[in-house]
Amino acid sequence: MPTIPPATSPIWADLVSGRRTATLEFLAAKILLARLRLQAMNGAADAASLARQLRDLYASNAELPAARRDLTTLEAGGGA
Repeated sequence: MPTIPPATSPIWADLVSGRRTATLEFLAAKILLARLRLQAMNGAADAASLARQLRDLYASNAELPAARRDLTTLEAGGGA
């Protein structure tokens, strides 16, 4: 099973800010990421909090196949 990067890992903030893109399979993450990006663009919340929300979603659902595939992709540095 892939490891879940810590909340302080730049991968989460980069995904939320749009500096990094990835082809995600986990539908809940796709929906949450879209919402988090809007919040980041509007300055509605601090970047660390938004990144933590995305990481927490994966931590809570790491046993799901789609979430595991996303984590493997992110771990390998893959993206779109």
